[in-house]
Amino acid sequence: MGRVKAQGTIMTAKPNTRAMLRRAASLSVALVALPVAIVHAEDVKLDPIVVTATKTATKLSEVPASVTVITAEEIEAQGSANLGQILARTPGITLVSSGGIGAYSNVRMRGMPAAHSLVMIDGVRMNDPADSMNRGFIFDSVIPHNIERIEIVRGPLASLYGSAASGGVINIITKKGASDGFHGGIKGEYGSYATRRLDGNLSYGGKLDNDMPFTLSYAHSEYIANGPNISDEDRAFHPAAKRPNEDDRRSIYNHSLDFRLSPTDDIDGRVFLSFNDLSADVDGTAADAERNKDKRTTNFGTTWDTRLLDGRLENKDSVLGMTTANELYYYSQNPRQAYAYRGGFLQFEHLSTYHLTDDHAITGGVSYDRSRAERNVNKLQTIDQTMSHGTGMLQLQSTFFDDLHVVAGVSYESYGAFENTFTYRGGVSYDIRETGTTLRAGAGTGYLAPTVFQLTNYVNPTTLEPEKTTMFEAGFDQKLLGDRVNLGVTAFKNKAKDQIAYSDLASVCTTASDHKCYVNIDEMNSKGVEAELGMLVYEGETDSLDLHVGYTYTLAQFSDKTYSNHAYENISPHVVNVSAIYGFDSGKGSVRADATFKSRGWEKSHYDATRTSSYPAYDGDGWYLNLAAQYEIMDNVTLYGRVENLFDSEYYTTSGYTEAPFGVYAGIGYKF
Repeated sequence: MGRVKAQGTIMTAKPNTRAMLRRAASLSVALVALPVAIVHAEDVKLDPIVVTATKTATKLSEVPASVTVITAEEIEAQGSANLGQILARTPGITLVSSGGIGAYSNVRMRGMPAAHSLVMIDGVRMNDPADSMNRGFIFDSVIPHNIERIEIVRGPLASLYGSAASGGVINIITKKGASDGFHGGIKGEYGSYATRRLDGNLSYGGKLDNDMPFTLSYAHSEYIANGPNISDEDRAFHPAAKRPNEDDRRSIYNHSLDFRLSPTDDIDGRVFLSFNDLSADVDGTAADAERNKDKRTTNFGTTWDTRLLDGRLENKDSVLGMTTANELYYYSQNPRQAYAYRGGFLQFEHLSTYHLTDDHAITGGVSYDRSRAERNVNKLQTIDQTMSHGTGMLQLQSTFFDDLHVVAGVSYESYGAFENTFTYRGGVSYDIRETGTTLRAGAGTGYLAPTVFQLTNYVNPTTLEPEKTTMFEAGFDQKLLGDRVNLGVTAFKNKAKDQIAYSDLASVCTTASDHKCYVNIDEMNSKGVEAELGMLVYEGETDSLDLHVGYTYTLAQFSDKTYSNHAYENISPHVVNVSAIYGFDSGKGSVRADATFKSRGWEKSHYDATRTSSYPAYDGDGWYLNLAAQYEIMDNVTLYGRVENLFDSEYYTTSGYTEAPFGVYAGIGYKF
């Protein structure tokens, strides 16, 4: 039950290194003084296998990177249908949401824009090339029912995954079917704002006539609610604007089909297809705009794993793709004004890992992908463009003297529209077994190309150039009290040159008649510290208490004051997440509390004086609290309940939008 503790946390070299080290040291002392924790004893001791950080199956303790694994058990214990909110409890991740489930929402790692974080579902890249907002993945329609685990790697991974992974990767891995006959389950929920949720799955596994193992599984989720709009009376409305009516309907339907088989002991194949349909009312930051958006997303792919030379050579061949269709329209206008965006991504990849010895492996791969973006305004096409991209990568993993783990990688990026370039990444970790200490450090570069939308939608005053990022991190993990306590501290520093920014200033967009454009600005920097402390506070014969505290300090700034004269919008300098999990009746039941506290420095931001309008500061609450409980009332039948935002806090995630108000939800689930 609970999050597997991040084994890699890393600090960073920076101009003010001494100040950062003092901050990290004082933070460590402060956290040790707190009665805090995470995970059960068995979670602390196990060493799970992760794939995302190196593209090979590697023990978490041997990964020289900052990694967090969120399990299906923790997702179920939290009960929330909001995946972004679950991710936001991870150190270094900021959720930016304009209305909760069904509305625009994305996450930012370590202060960097959402575009620098690659989001994958079963290896399919989900960042939409036709996204007009920020190039980051929009978490508006992902219901976490069918997720087996989420691997989060903070730090540069462009040498493994290419463009869009320069700041980190969130890899969502869905559940696979059972291998021994029929299995399945169903869960229903009802709650505030007429919220109805239904999750179900069915799978069958066995062997074909030729003894070939296979599994076939289907998963379904649906979520329907009549609100809330997530706004309050302090929101910045124009005096003549119509205020939201707090009854914005949203519906989400998801269908997933997965087929796996093993023709031989050394060959595993998979074919999968998923379809997601979203419809939601959305509001602008200045008024109830009476807008609706429809979004349909399709993921598909096939992967084949082969093992040769007695398993020393592992190959993976993949064909992966996604399509999106977004329509935003104003239903109060006559005739209705509609904007349609369609995006697509198709990738071919071959990856080979050769194990030279048990301690040394080399991985090489090539990939080719093609992205496409279309835009229509009132059925008149304004964009229909494609862009291709090829990558070759090489990575070396080595372990020396059983305690020193090294990863080094390089990739060559080839674009059809930009200069080709190399990116690199290196990391090292060292275990001091006598003291239970692990030291880690890493560095890497990234190369983030503009999207088709950014290149073609507006008349930009200059030709856009790719963003170039450099990242450093270093830190340590410390086990205490017989592995019952884990402390991790990481410091980081990121720099992005030629940052791509949107502007609507006439002084900047000099060639655009509508004064809207994208431009490269000089530079963006972010730096900070992440810390986690986990402890098994109490363990009896039938009950236990776990506590966990995570803290993140982030400072992110643009160097060009034309676009921002304050810390990067929506990034709070200080964020603390606290979780307490009480298990009872020999594991049949649990009660969980999740609280978030943050400083509100970004809410004091204001636009540049050249703008014609201004918005007031937002002085809402800097915290909120969720409660969740579950109890197995009989074999395979479990009752669920949760309270969101117990004290109805006005907790802002972005200007004009708060976390969901107070709500009560209950449900029942059955598994077979």
